[in-house]
Amino acid sequence: MRRKDGYILRTIAGSNVLVPIGNEIANFNGVISLNDSAKFLWENLKEDITTEELTDNLIKEYEIDRELADKDVNEFIKILSENKMLV
Repeated sequence: MRRKDGYILRTIAGSNVLVPIGNEIANFNGVISLNDSAKFLWENLKEDITTEELTDNLIKEYEIDRELADKDVNEFIKILSENKMLV
């Protein structure tokens, strides 16, 4: 999986937000705020990657246990899938 084109990551007033651009403006009304780990995952989704690889990358970056990393990755992927932000 990878992230869908049509969204840009911006830092606004110290907050990381995903903003739709181009055709995605009509498909998604609003923004999604990202904490630092979600920003890291979003950046990892630039290229095709598996859920397991995302989890491994999150563990390496934040030195957290697999259970927490799995939970965080699955929740983030669920949000992106619900908003049709993945291909």
